[in-house]
Amino acid sequence: MIATSLMILWILAKNVSFRAARLARAAASGGAAEPEAAVAAGGYDRDSQRETRASAAHFALEDADGDDDGPAQLISDEELASAKAESAAKNDVWNAAAESDFRFMHLWLEASLPLDPLDEKQQTPLMAAAREGGTYMCALLISRGGDVNLQDRDGWTALHFAADGGHEKVVELLANRDANLDAQAATNGWTALHIAAFYDRRVLANVLLDCGASVGVKSTDGKTALALANERGSNRFLAAVADKGKDDRSRGAAPGHGRGRFHVKV
Repeated sequence: MIATSLMILWILAKNVSFRAARLARAAASGGAAEPEAAVAAGGYDRDSQRETRASAAHFALEDADGDDDGPAQLISDEELASAKAESAAKNDVWNAAAESDFRFMHLWLEASLPLDPLDEKQQTPLMAAAREGGTYMCALLISRGGDVNLQDRDGWTALHFAADGGHEKVVELLANRDANLDAQAATNGWTALHIAAFYDRRVLANVLLDCGASVGVKSTDGKTALALANERGSNRFLAAVADKGKDDRSRGAAPGHGRGRFHVKV
């Protein structure tokens, strides 16, 4: 199923964007990667590529364990192209999300490929888009089923990444899509509000408090966002809390029920 989907992605990718075109060429090359200089120059050795494709059907793979204890496995042009396409797609999808490459991402979605693939840090494309402030890319991924509450290996959600980057619109979008506003990092127990306190971000604090984030959640060392703000002298954050009068009310607020006014149509 994945091979079929990737072949569809290869077909759809032609002449769409540089990243998608590179994916198409990787699939069409039958396993030979193009030199970066050739890609940058907009061309490559077509005779070499034809030779590679002609021999790909007889390409032999050694055993996975490296032992010479059995016959090599022969793979077809289509199988090798699919393997190369899968490798290229996995390397590119996070970059596409971070850079708001909608053409590539639409191809990915059109091919029904996973919305929440994980990289070596257990991060998803939605996290990459949130980190870079890609509001509309986040909206697209969420509308197609991206999970706003998945956590990476450090316990960070897309909300943590958006808060760390100071992207208030992304934070409000995630809140309106049922993100857990009080999700805590595995490393230190920080919430998005702790991040706002650490960086002394008043507007971000306003957004989080408006959406229902709690100031009473404690980190692993027992500090609330208010305590952290007092410790660091984050006066703008403290002013935001005072202005909104959210101290007592947000302690009992149910996490993840955003009340912001930011909406995106996809």
